[in-house]
Amino acid sequence: MKFQPFTENPAYAFLLIDEFYDKKEEKSIWQELEFYSGKYMDADQDTTGARAVDADGKCINSSYRVYLDQVYTPTSRHFSNILSLHGKILDKSILKVVRENMPMAPLWEMTNGHFTQISYYDSGDFYGSHVDNFNWTAVIWFFKKPKRFTGGDFILPAPNKKIECKHNRLVMFPSYYFHSVTPITMEKKYKNKGLGRYTLTHFYFKNHFRK
Repeated sequence: MKFQPFTENPAYAFLLIDEFYDKKEEKSIWQELEFYSGKYMDADQDTTGARAVDADGKCINSSYRVYLDQVYTPTSRHFSNILSLHGKILDKSILKVVRENMPMAPLWEMTNGHFTQISYYDSGDFYGSHVDNFNWTAVIWFFKKPKRFTGGDFILPAPNKKIECKHNRLVMFPSYYFHSVTPITMEKKYKNKGLGRYTLTHFYFKNHFRK
C-alpha cells in the first residue's frame, strides 16, 4: 500500500492509498464483481436505486448498483469476498495515518456501523456533485486492464482536487465533502461488456442503538 495524505487544506484533508489490495485479494474481489456484472448491468437503473436526484428532482447520477447489505444477512456476510476483505480498511496502520493527518479523524473513530455498495459505470455514466448521508466514505476503483475508457475521475471541489481513476486506488474522506464523478467515455465496441469503472463504496456511520 502507498499512502498519500492530502492536507494542503486541513479543513478538507483526505487520504489516498494506491495498490490497496494485494494480488490475491484483487482476484477474490474480481470473482465477486464478475458474478454480479451481468445481473446489474442488465437491470433497469430505477430498480437498482441508481437514479439519485437533487432537491429539484433532477437526475444527477447514471450508474448501476448492488447493495451488499441487502444481499447478505448479518450471518451470511462471510460469503461475500468484498465484505470479508472490508476489514482491511480498519487496519491500525490506516487509522494511524488518518489520526496524524486529518483533523476530522474523530468523525471516523466514533463510527460503529458500515454500509457497502458496488457501482458500475459504463459509457455515458456519471455522478454529479453531492454529499453522502454518513460520517465517513471510502471508495475503491477497479477496472479491467488495459483501460478501455476515459473519464470516471473523482472530483473534490472544496480542496480543488481532481483524482485520477486508477485501478485499486482507495480514497477516504468525511462524507460531508461534496464530490462527483466525471462522465465515462468508451468506444462503441467496448460498451456494455464490463470494461467500465467499478467502485466499491463503504459508508461508515454511528449507530446510536449499538454500544
